Amino acid sequence: MVVLTTGPQWFGGYDILFNIVFAIVTLFIAGLSYKAKHLTKEKKYSYFGLSFLLAGLAFLLFVIFSLFQNNQFLLNILATFDFVFFLHMFLILLSYLILSIIILKITNKNVMALLLILILLFVLFSFQYFVKFHIISFVLLAFLTYQFYKNYQKKRNINTKFVFVSFFLLTSSHIFFAAIRASQALYIAGEVLQLLGYILLFLMLMRLVTHGRPKGKIRNN
Repeated sequence: MVVLTTGPQWFGGYDILFNIVFAIVTLFIAGLSYKAKHLTKEKKYSYFGLSFLLAGLAFLLFVIFSLFQNNQFLLNILATFDFVFFLHMFLILLSYLILSIIILKITNKNVMALLLILILLFVLFSFQYFVKFHIISFVLLAFLTYQFYKNYQKKRNINTKFVFVSFFLLTSSHIFFAAIRASQALYIAGEVLQLLGYILLFLMLMRLVTHGRPKGKIRNN
């Protein structure tokens, strides 16, 4: 059986709907990021867009496979290595990694390659990968959230506040996902927090492309 979710069985259909919304919102965020890049002339928005493009593809992958999971032939091909979930994990972690590279201003390609290899090795060889995936995601997002919080403390404007709160919600969602063994209901809470986080980030970027260059940027320069 290919594992994509460990939430309540009755939530399966709703889970697909959530991921459809996740895919739409993250792909819109990617598009808005590229518009912001042309508006502000800041290259970092291109990488921001790439990050959310990868996240959007990960959610699309979840949706597509979930819709065809009753196809026994497809299941037989993919089930051995949980290929779909591994690819989903890799795309999400790669998305977070790109954001981390932006924040840290990492320009050394060797360091980037090393980080990418570490992510790939984790995906391929991790035991109990569902929990570990969310723990790693939490660590990466917690770091990003802290950086965005410092930027908000410095800039004190609505854009930096939206970014900080949205990443705080995304980070918090992985706490609930990782703790799912305590109660499957936590999975639903995680989905809701993740949805709120993406929507808030979408609203921030919509403000950016609507009202022009923000007084406060996504992060410190």
